[in-house]
Parts: sequence; structure tokens; C-alpha cells
Amino acid sequence: RNILQSNYNCISVSLANCIGFGIDEFFNEIYIELNSYLEPEAKTSAIPNHQDAVRQINLLLEKHYPRQTIFILIDEIPLGNDEPFKIFTERIFSLFISSALVNKNVDIKYVLSSIYSPVEHIKDFQQKIGSLIRFVEFENWENEELYSLISMISKELNLSLKEDEIQKIIKDSKGSPRWLKKFFKNTCILGEFSTSNIENAIIQTNKEIPA
Repeated sequence: RNILQSNYNCISVSLANCIGFGIDEFFNEIYIELNSYLEPEAKTSAIPNHQDAVRQINLLLEKHYPRQTIFILIDEIPLGNDEPFKIFTERIFSLFISSALVNKNVDIKYVLSSIYSPVEHIKDFQQKIGSLIRFVEFENWENEELYSLISMISKELNLSLKEDEIQKIIKDSKGSPRWLKKFFKNTCILGEFSTSNIENAIIQTNKEIPA
């Protein structure tokens, strides 16, 4: 959020619509999102594997940001702490390393957030990654911070939540602001903020983001 509100060159890429996709399709989606932002009139076709997608991403960013720094924010990665997450982590590291080694005329900085730690999935041959990226571990939010976030979202959505509903949402979030935001998205999809919809949204959010 701080980067988006700054004067930096930045592009936000959401993978929220990639539920059920293969890992190579994730990289294809990253390329499509970037291409749609930078060259909206251009036609794009599916890229069959992540290696080709990485090459095309590097070429695209070097073309549009010569001698500049560009931040790529990748968010809403629909993966659990399982084998697909391990594979995605290994391949996204290859994107970071490739960008650092190949792109001499553009400084590409990737920013990702995950509720699971990627550190344990660093391969021996990827140890160089430690000198290229920085891992930042955030503590869970305090109840007061979660309350403020709920109040802010409720104001934007013109909602009036009862105090007991707010406290239940805070309890179920287990300190995760990402869980909270996903919960509100799920509740909006269900329609009105009724007691039953809040309960169903909590169940759905716990399936998508185990708090």
C-alpha cells in the first residue's frame, strides 16, 4: 500500500482469479497482467511454460522502463502451504535471479506477501537469492489495529456492524489483516451483511486463508 501511494513506478498484479491454475499458468497470468497494463492494445497469447513467461516478463519491463526502477507487486496468491506453494516459490525465485542477472538496463523490484514462509523452499542452487531479496516477517496485528481496519472498511462500504459481530470477526481473523480483507470481499459477494452471511463468509474465508 505504501508503494502504491508513493511516486514510485509500480504495477500491481493480482493472482486472485488463478484458483485451480497450474503453476506455469500463474506466470502466464503475471505476464498477461503486465502486458495489459503496459500495452493494452497489444494481443497476448498463452505462454506454455514459466521459463518462456520469465523471458517475456524481463523483455517487457526492460522495454518500458529503461534505466529506471519498477516495483511489481504480486498479491492474492491462491496457494496453501503445500507442494504447489513449494513449486511456485522455487520458480518465483528463478524469476528474481533471472531479472537480476539479465536485466542490466532496468532495476526490477518484486514485492510479494504470503502467510507462509518461503525460506525453507530455497534450493541449494538458489542460495544466491539471499543476496538479492529481503524476507520481512510481520507480527500478527493487535486487536486495536484490527478494529481500526474493520471500522475503515465498514465506513467505505457504508456498513453498520454490531459490537458482538465485530468482536467475532476479530477473533476469527486471529490477527491477520489479509484474512479480514478477504472476509469482507466474501461477505460482499454473498450480498447483505446478515448474521447468516457473516457466518458463511467466515467459513469460506477460513477455507481460502487458514488464519
